[in-house]
Amino acid sequence: MADPQLYTALYIMIDNVLLAESVQVSMQRMSNATQVLTMAKGLAGITLGAAMANFSVSNVIPSSDYEMDMGQAILTGKVIEFTFIGPGGKQAVCKGFVTEDTSEHGVNSNAGYSFSGFAAMPLFQ
Repeated sequence: MADPQLYTALYIMIDNVLLAESVQVSMQRMSNATQVLTMAKGLAGITLGAAMANFSVSNVIPSSDYEMDMGQAILTGKVIEFTFIGPGGKQAVCKGFVTEDTSEHGVNSNAGYSFSGFAAMPLFQ
């Protein structure tokens, strides 16, 4: 039988403000590498691309107001600092853009607000 252990959560801060109402956070890091294919070698290797990250955040909406409305950032292309806080308190910090958001609500469900975008690829340190 395995020994039980404590598992971590992934939190996000936007411009140094912790999003306390977030219910789901995801970050997809990618190299954007291009495959190098040759007649003789087949897959010869890769050419590195501009590494970046796509992210999405889902929040619940308190009755008083949105915790953070990203509409103005989407409209103006504001550069935002994202800090992902993960295992052992390690942080992955990057700057990027929010490109879309969605507000939603349905019968017998929480009102929700989600947003997504992209940033330079961060490393957890």
